[in-house]
Amino acid sequence: MNKCVIASDSFKGTLSSKQIANLFEKEFKKAFPKAHLEKVVLGDGGENTLEVFANAFPNGKYIQCKVTGPNFQVVKAKYFVYGKTAVIELAEASGLTKTIIKNPLQTTTFGVGELIKDAYLKGFRNFYVALGGSSTNDGGCGLLSALGVKFLDCKNEAFVPTGRNLCNINDIDASNIIAKDARFTILSDVKNTMFGPLGAAYTFSKQKGALKDDIELLDKNLKYLNEVFIKSSGNDVSKVLGSGAAGASSSGMMAFLDAKIVSGIETILNLIHFHETIKGSDYVFTGEGKLDNQSFNGKLISGVLNKTKQQNIRTICVCGVNDLIKIPDNTFYKVITTTPKDLTSEEIKKKASKYYLKAIREFFKQL
Repeated sequence: MNKCVIASDSFKGTLSSKQIANLFEKEFKKAFPKAHLEKVVLGDGGENTLEVFANAFPNGKYIQCKVTGPNFQVVKAKYFVYGKTAVIELAEASGLTKTIIKNPLQTTTFGVGELIKDAYLKGFRNFYVALGGSSTNDGGCGLLSALGVKFLDCKNEAFVPTGRNLCNINDIDASNIIAKDARFTILSDVKNTMFGPLGAAYTFSKQKGALKDDIELLDKNLKYLNEVFIKSSGNDVSKVLGSGAAGASSSGMMAFLDAKIVSGIETILNLIHFHETIKGSDYVFTGEGKLDNQSFNGKLISGVLNKTKQQNIRTICVCGVNDLIKIPDNTFYKVITTTPKDLTSEEIKKKASKYYLKAIREFFKQL
């Protein structure tokens, strides 16, 4: 073994990408003391994106704010800046982990707009916005409200819409929107459209706390919202792949901020010059908490595989759980599962590091 790369996603709820890299390094140095290891902190444009950029751009810095949380409470949130670029992570202000009550009928993205506004007023004009981990289904109306867009009801009174009352929007006044001259790039691995059977509500709102009747209402309201967006902005973004990301927050950003949506993992891998990092590697180790069919559909693992295939590098996946019946051909050299079956989520959280180290240690013995 001459060179190895560890480039794993986080194991959601247990280990971050950085923690995994450090655990891997611990065992790697014992097994191969003379070999070179490259540690790469990764994310696919969802949660953990700030940490990825912070590791890639060590001269940047975090900026802390107090903003409006998903339940209209005050929360602490941060964003990352380097050069003239600001990186906003939606989950910092409006993520599921920030909710007091999980209910996408009531939650807002207003705090995300406040983060953007804070960065814009500080002079930043290039924005990456990562949309993973959302608790919302407001079409980005909260975010836009914070940036000066007025959503008017039938009495011509302004209000901040949530998933429940999008149908009360009678008109939109975007004449005072700020950040119109900024460049917005949305990082997302979601391909779902704004509404419909494969839209934001039907695909994601259940995990955000919505019941069956709620989901139907949320979808109906997003369909109505799109009609108002078209009337006000002239843009129909509803069929754009990814327009359903983060409760269709991407739709509002595309309609009024001219945001472009891109593959989160592809953009990040290119920004950090991943193809250069892996050159000459004997193995590249990647992974995520749960390996399933979705892993190969625009997520972190698929992005890493695309790069390693180009250089014919053997790729090993280390996952908490493997839900695949069969590993697709021409993907992994080997799949290693770390978590024993029949454990509770609490047991997994407590012992995740221990199980990861044990699995890696045993595989290194085989090598």
